[in-house]
Amino acid sequence: VAQRDVADGTLWRLPPYDAPPAIDIFLLTKPDKAMNRAEKALLSGLQALIAETPFEERIYNG
Repeated sequence: VAQRDVADGTLWRLPPYDAPPAIDIFLLTKPDKAMNRAEKALLSGLQALIAETPFEERIYNG
């Protein structure tokens, strides 16, 4: 997810430096909130990206 930012030097690695835990991406929403078309499209797009991206590509490998 942040691979480009790390490569560009705009995002820095935090401890632990060795053997970091595999942490998945979580998308939090408020399902009872009314959304406009743009918000619905953004949420749908994010959910699709998460669903189609394999777990190994969603975690930080160092």
